[in-house]
Amino acid sequence: MPTTKLLDRVRAQLESMQLDGEIVEKAIVGGTGFLWKGNLVCGVSGDDLLVRLGKEGGADVRRAKAEAASFDRAELSVRRMIMGGRESKTWFLVSAEEVRTKVPLRTWIERAVAFAAAMPGDE
Repeated sequence: MPTTKLLDRVRAQLESMQLDGEIVEKAIVGGTGFLWKGNLVCGVSGDDLLVRLGKEGGADVRRAKAEAASFDRAELSVRRMIMGGRESKTWFLVSAEEVRTKVPLRTWIERAVAFAAAMPGDE
């Protein structure tokens, strides 16, 4: 089950972004997801933030890994989601430690919203 505190923080961040269109909260496998214009944007899975960044989002992940290495953080803060034994090319899990403060949480959510904004959606 998702961590309630992180869920509350994600809700607050999405609300503060004042997106054009409704954000719909929905149960997803292993957690809670947030849909915008019919597209799943992000969610909370266990203690982690789940974000959809597309294949191009790999650059953000590589940057996060480089930053983590420069601070001697041995734990990987961002990783590809694995579901059914397959590694996703578009979905990433961001550790609770990585998004424990407001700015990194907002940054990852903004990246996911930017990707969703470029997708066709239900209007």
